[in-house]
Amino acid sequence: MEQSTVLYVDGGFSYHEAVNTEHPLLVYRKAHNALCWLQAGNRLSPGHVDHGRVLSYIPPGLQQTFKIWVAFKSFNAAKEFSFGCDAKDFDRMLAHEDTVVVVQRPGDVVYIGPLIYHSVLLGYTKGTSPDQRWGLIDGYVFIS
Repeated sequence: MEQSTVLYVDGGFSYHEAVNTEHPLLVYRKAHNALCWLQAGNRLSPGHVDHGRVLSYIPPGLQQTFKIWVAFKSFNAAKEFSFGCDAKDFDRMLAHEDTVVVVQRPGDVVYIGPLIYHSVLLGYTKGTSPDQRWGLIDGYVFIS
């Protein structure tokens, strides 16, 4: 990638940095085999439940959302991945040394492959109805 090295960060994931940076893509470096992504932002539209597909149109309600791709060293590490509902929880769960994090903004294209294990954790904001809260989608995804 022909981008400034400021986009590449060694160390733990920072939810605050991801939200406030002006850079289109942040990579927290390490290389692992298994990967999942979670969607942070609002739940005004189900359009972001794309199962890994590229959305060419992002509804207005999703303009400020972004994806956080989290890669794990092993399948078991992915199984142990726990989620929370605030910035501190995100920081704690992603600061583990066995993860790599890619923050993807709307309009960014991220190529990662092959993806071996794929879990989708859907985030929500305070006041979201229970049936729209955290969900988990498991599956095997291979991208060449």
